Amino acid sequence: MVAAAFVIAGSLVQVFIAAFLTPRFATIFEDMGRGRPLPSLTVIVIEGRWVLVGLSCIWALAAVFIVPQKAPRPWLLAMLAALFFSIAFSLVGLFLGLENLH
Repeated sequence: MVAAAFVIAGSLVQVFIAAFLTPRFATIFEDMGRGRPLPSLTVIVIEGRWVLVGLSCIWALAAVFIVPQKAPRPWLLAMLAALFFSIAFSLVGLFLGLENLH
């Protein structure tokens, strides 16, 4: 049950990053970038932010519906690991683009 709570909390963090922070970073890149190309990872994060939101919602729903069915703990830990990977992927992609501005 604790792992499912972490999956749901992680999903909320990923939704916040993708839906609220990523557009703000995109605005910063447009204003300060002066036409410089962004790293590929940054472009993927900005362009695919709704895919990341969808995946995090799927992880949260899976945690809600799998836990009551007594899912094995490795499945929940795998979902948690995938979710943390997507959060790290988003943050690294966004901050990689900031390095390109100086």
